[in-house]
Amino acid sequence: MTISSLAITFSEIRARVAWELHGSRDVSGLSSEETDNITSVIDSGYRKFLRPEVGHRWSFLQVEFRLPLQNGIDAYEMPHDFGGVIGDLHFQSDDNGYGTVTKRLMNDIQNERSANTQTDSYPRIFAEVVTRNTVTSGQLWKLHVYPAPDAAYTLVGMQSINPDALTSSSVYPYGAVEHGETVLMACLAAAEQQLDGGPGTFTQQFQQALMASIQKDQRDHAPEVYGYNGDGRHRSLLPLREGKYYEDYSAVIYEG
Repeated sequence: MTISSLAITFSEIRARVAWELHGSRDVSGLSSEETDNITSVIDSGYRKFLRPEVGHRWSFLQVEFRLPLQNGIDAYEMPHDFGGVIGDLHFQSDDNGYGTVTKRLMNDIQNERSANTQTDSYPRIFAEVVTRNTVTSGQLWKLHVYPAPDAAYTLVGMQSINPDALTSSSVYPYGAVEHGETVLMACLAAAEQQLDGGPGTFTQQFQQALMASIQKDQRDHAPEVYGYNGDGRHRSLLPLREGKYYEDYSAVIYEG
């Protein structure tokens, strides 16, 4: 399946930014310093789109998470684009129906490892911890599980991702089909602020487009049903009496 032909691409964004900064969509005649600067501007705008200041979590940055566990191994290095597990994890359906693996703090796992002499079993809790920066890979994440698995399992759930930069070989921005104009406005706003030293028309247009994109994302991808909302503290079912039942809500009894 191919992406929509209306999806914005890196080459189109680069051409528009080049026009704003240098008056030409053709980057072939620009110096390496100028093309590097264009790339830097696009990176800046794309980051502002991906991580809005209002704190919205884009639905298209939430993807399926799958982690194959190995017998006896209780720590796993995550890929470079890993942005954290969303909620708890579960065992793959054919892993004997074990329950939820709950997200906890790393201190909880360390305490469990210190306090228990339990042999390997199926994991019940997990924790995420960042590694130290390295020269080659920067800061990555590790996922620890407890107890260490006593067999091969697969954990599944949802995760957020940290996208890579746009390049001539990675041409489609996340959200490109539905939010392509917002991505473009973000990059043009970054170019405008570099060129003029402050916000202007493109920055205003980006803010308007961003709010519209966030509203669309919330409207189109929010669940219609969030689950049962009630804990029974204000409702009790009184015994049946003469074929009727009685319910009380906040000390008011209704007959039904």
